[in-house]
Amino acid sequence: MYSCLVARVKGEDEYEFFRYKGAPVKVPFRGITRTLETGQRFGVRKSSNGKQIRMIFEGDPTRVMTIDLKLAKKIALGVKGK
Repeated sequence: MYSCLVARVKGEDEYEFFRYKGAPVKVPFRGITRTLETGQRFGVRKSSNGKQIRMIFEGDPTRVMTIDLKLAKKIALGVKGK
């Protein structure tokens, strides 16, 4: 018999949101890429173990992307306030 753990989907209230103002950036998500566009709002939070960064697009909290520090820094350059 197998047991399966299901992680709770965290709500948007558990993310810190920003508006992106840089050039479009490709963000990997399960073998495809999603594009973070100028003017789009996105949320970030640390993973439960604090070693990774989780990212969502506003209005879509069930598609959680894990981004590395290099991509996080690139996105941060395009953020101007919250």
